[in-house]
Amino acid sequence: MNTNPNILIIYDGGCPLCVRARDWLTAHDRNGRFDFVPCASEEQRRRAPQVSEDACRDAMHVVTEDGQSFAGADAIARILPLLPSPWPCLGVPLKLPGVRRLAPHAYAWMAKRRRGLSAMLPGHTCDRKDGACPPSNGERDE
Repeated sequence: MNTNPNILIIYDGGCPLCVRARDWLTAHDRNGRFDFVPCASEEQRRRAPQVSEDACRDAMHVVTEDGQSFAGADAIARILPLLPSPWPCLGVPLKLPGVRRLAPHAYAWMAKRRRGLSAMLPGHTCDRKDGACPPSNGERDE
């Protein structure tokens, strides 16, 4: 059994909130378990063809070494246990029946509003009030 699983995390590279989440995860990934690729990139299409462009624009995805794909709140539930303490504890409530049922709705609510929420971040450099910044790294926007 692999005690150091590696997962591919597909994120929206044109979303400042998503990029900050990627940066935070990178900073806390002490064991090098996470590999990040932007949604709809050539690398994403090559490494995770099972995740459609529409799907990865709707939610962050995690793809495990065996090819299983998890989106949104289920992706977060896969990431948290791989982080150092105390972060895995945050994943425990996601296993509870009521939270497990509500988590996808909460994630979808935030994901739908992520560009507007990005505009509220300290240090946000996009001058658009709606947070709909142009995508970075040559990626196309939604």
